[in-house]
Amino acid sequence: MGYFFEWNNAEAFVVKLIIVIVFTIVNLLGLKEVSVLSIVFAIFILLVFAFITVVGFGNWNYNPIEPIFNPEEGVTSSIGSALAISVWLYCGWSMINQVSGEVRDPMVIPKSILIACPLIGFSYLLPTLAGVASVGHWDSWTTDLVSGDSVGYATVLVQNVGGWGGVLVVLTAIVGNLAIFNTNMACGTRSLFVMADDHLAPPCFTWLTKKSGVPSIGILSLSLVTILLMQMEFTTLILIQVIPGFASIILLAFMIFKARRLYPEEIRKPEAYKIPGGNFGAYLCTITISIVAVVAFFLNGTDYFLYGVFLILGGIVLYVICKPLFGGCSVENPEKWPRNPKTKLAYGDLFRIGIMVEIMAVVCIVGRFALNLIEGSWGPEYYLEEYGTGLLSNFYGMLNLLLIMGIVLAIIGIVLFLVGKKIDRFESHPIILSEEDRFEAMNGNAGEAF
Repeated sequence: MGYFFEWNNAEAFVVKLIIVIVFTIVNLLGLKEVSVLSIVFAIFILLVFAFITVVGFGNWNYNPIEPIFNPEEGVTSSIGSALAISVWLYCGWSMINQVSGEVRDPMVIPKSILIACPLIGFSYLLPTLAGVASVGHWDSWTTDLVSGDSVGYATVLVQNVGGWGGVLVVLTAIVGNLAIFNTNMACGTRSLFVMADDHLAPPCFTWLTKKSGVPSIGILSLSLVTILLMQMEFTTLILIQVIPGFASIILLAFMIFKARRLYPEEIRKPEAYKIPGGNFGAYLCTITISIVAVVAFFLNGTDYFLYGVFLILGGIVLYVICKPLFGGCSVENPEKWPRNPKTKLAYGDLFRIGIMVEIMAVVCIVGRFALNLIEGSWGPEYYLEEYGTGLLSNFYGMLNLLLIMGIVLAIIGIVLFLVGKKIDRFESHPIILSEEDRFEAMNGNAGEAF
């Protein structure tokens, strides 16, 4: 909104606060209200970017794919940035299942994905190609619409249709951010609801409003977190969301293959969605995106790599705290979801946590040497200039910390395996479960297993 108004920090904060309050109210009204507003936003955004595409290609002056990457940043840095943004652009798909229980016919979801996914991809690709083809100056493209030297989607319309086109793009950017916030609040609060419903988070997150049936405490909590974080830079917020997404993508791939083995196609419901192409299609979809996630994790910078390691380890620690504290699924069905009385965790959790810790040990040790190869020629100067003082300003200090963490985590993982072998063997539980129940008890709930 800085394009229209010159606000100081206090005024900008008040405007942001009003926006948070408005969308908090919308979400408290119900998911239907959120959906209607999202549809209106989406139609407006798609129409504007379709207009930019037509105008841009109609005024083609430059080669939009030359150069193919930023020569100043290099291939690896360019790929890492592109992958991080790409993952963020599509990371909302994992939230769909969290609101499916509030949809009258959930089977419409896979059908809508087949339409929405390519539509979204083209809405990112075509306007960008058309814009660069029209106005060029790819190295000056920015989201800063206030600077006189900036080049972007607004420039395409300003140069070819007039100043009102620039105003239209600014309004579209505002609407786009409002749409993202609206849907993120709806889906993010359902994540807390699901965790609390599985007894892995405070029970207050399952409290629903009487009229609209929405998780009010979750919505209000997310609003508060938004207010606390809204002073941070947008790129930082993207990486905060994307880096855990890398881990969840890889875990999701393992879950898909485990589920396909346990529930073969012949026993699934006919109307159930399945990945086309049989095993080849499943491998193509899951392994490809897992490789992308791993590569992106290593190419987003040593600082964010270190941050990601701490965040993933923090998730493991939170599970170890929340499982005994809130009880997990064993609260509702202790026979189907047994807990080890010695560890207060699910049977086999020490082994699963040990595997996760050993994987993170390998990630840290590999990262120590891989990041030195990737960033060693420019990293020390870059991080010193970027941060000035502290750990993040010391490139080799971060690398050494990764090596130390890798060694420590490897030792912890071995200890967990040895302790688990003595006190956490699933077979020590006296109840004999079916193969399906055994699988669910050991792996069933994603929150419980990881």
